[in-house]
Parts: sequence; C-alpha cells; structure tokens
Amino acid sequence: NSTTSKLIINNSQILTITGAFLNSGTTTNGVNGPGTLLFTGTASFGVLTPTGVLPNVVVGNGASNNTVTVGVSTSLNNLNVNIGATISLGTRTLTINGFFTNNGVVTGTSGRLTTFTGASTNNGSINLTSGRITLTTGSFTNNGSISMLTGRLIQTTGSIINSATGTISFSGTGTITFGTGNFINLNTSASVNFGSSAITITGTAVSQSIGGFTTTGTVSMTKASGTVTFTGNVSGNNLTINGTAGTLNLGAGLTHTFTGTWTRTRGVLNGGSSVLRIGGNISGTGGTFSAGSGTVEYNRNANQTCAAITYNNLIL
Repeated sequence: NSTTSKLIINNSQILTITGAFLNSGTTTNGVNGPGTLLFTGTASFGVLTPTGVLPNVVVGNGASNNTVTVGVSTSLNNLNVNIGATISLGTRTLTINGFFTNNGVVTGTSGRLTTFTGASTNNGSINLTSGRITLTTGSFTNNGSISMLTGRLIQTTGSIINSATGTISFSGTGTITFGTGNFINLNTSASVNFGSSAITITGTAVSQSIGGFTTTGTVSMTKASGTVTFTGNVSGNNLTINGTAGTLNLGAGLTHTFTGTWTRTRGVLNGGSSVLRIGGNISGTGGTFSAGSGTVEYNRNANQTCAAITYNNLIL
C-alpha cells in the first residue's frame, strides 16, 4: 500500500494476510477500517492510518503459530491475539481504542500497551521488560499472567480485575499508579507481586477499592480527596500517608504488614477493623489517624518509635 494509496476494509470484511505486509500510507491514506486485518503468517505492521477510520487487527487464526511485530508505533480499533499467536511490541507503542483480547502472547522490551474505552481481557501472557501498560477509561480483566521487570502499570479511571486464575509479577523495581478506578484482586495477595516497585494511590475518586498485593517498595496514598479502601491484605516496606484531603481505609478484618517507616504527612488513615503491623519507625506528625475498631502492632525486634495517637488496640 503506497504513500498515496488508501485501502478501505469495509465493515464485516476481513483481509487475510499470510505473508509479508507493507503499508506506507500517510495522513488519511493507509489501511482504513472499520473492517479487519487478519495475520496468519509472520509479518509486521506500522502506522495503519494516522487520522482515518481505524481497522481491527487479529493475530493468528487459532491454528497458526505466527508472530506479528509492531514495526512503528500506531493505533488500531480492536485487537485479538488468538491461541498460539504472538504480537511483539519491541520498543513501540500500540494504542487500542476499542476492545483487546489476548489468548496468545504479547511480548516487548520497552514497548507500551495502551487501552482506552473498551473491555480488555488477558487469557494468555503479557511479558514486558521495561515497558508500560496503561489503562484509561475501560476495564482490564487478567485471567492469565502479566510479567514485567522494571516497567510501569498505570491505571487512570478504568478498573483492573485480577481473576482467581490471574497473576501479576514484577521481578525488579517498577512503578505502579492507581488513579480513580478500582483494583479488584480475586486471587490471593501473593498472586500480585509487584517486586520492589513503588505503589502510589492518587486521584480524587469519592470511593474506590484496592485489592491485596505484595511489594518490597513504598506504598503511598496521595489522594487529594475521597476514600480508598483496602479489600485484601497488603504488604510493603514503607507506608506513606500524604493525601491533601484523602483517606486510606484499611478495610475489614485484614492484616497489613509494613517492614519500614510509617510516614505521616497529611491526609487520613482509618484503621477500619484491620491489623496494621509496623516494623520501622514513625516519621512526621501530620494528618489524622482514626483508630476505628482496628489494631496497630509495632513488631520491630529492637527499639522503635511509636506514633503519639489514640489507638483502639495496641500491640507492642
């Protein structure tokens, strides 16, 4: 498809590509939808159409064990990766404006996967090195595995759901940002291991929930307003409460373990009916602690400073 050509795949039409694919279209030219490109062989694609009607892309037909490479950062409408097939991001950014279903493999080094308004489902595996997964207003359900080294997981207003079969693992120091949406973990807290990543809960949602996870990094609540509630056990190194007018509620009947420093700058920490275990010292006197019916346990096996606050239950 040359730079001056325009290929239109109409609605319900499928263009099947079994071999190489070269698209040089520019502006509103290129490959336009709303139909579908089906790749059943080894191929690569670049910019499909910068400003035209985005097509759908399907990788594999369920029987083909083919790999398709994203050669240039681009956007598309819906993306479906079938069983046995692989889409390789490399260092590119792939933006999905519609739905994303992965039953195969997504790989990449510093590549980025961005999803927007549609419902996304991962039943296969997503393996990135220092890449990034960004969820905006849609939903992302993980029934498979997501593995990253030092990448980033960014949630803005959409919901992330880790199902009873889903696992998320970081093997290095990444960055996890929870915006105004919910993070629902239907598996164990250990199934979501963020490695040594820093976890930041931000935004202004009036009410949101964060499921269980583990990290050896710092967990920070920096909400400007609204309340975030833990719905699963959380473990980390440092706990920082630094939300302008935000509240972190520790939830009901849970146990949260932090081996490092509890930093109190501003905002509210509500104990709910959970146990908060602190292994380090206290830094700062800002913000408010609301004990609820919970318990605070200082469990360092050495001298330890404690917060001068009112407790419900206190274990030393």
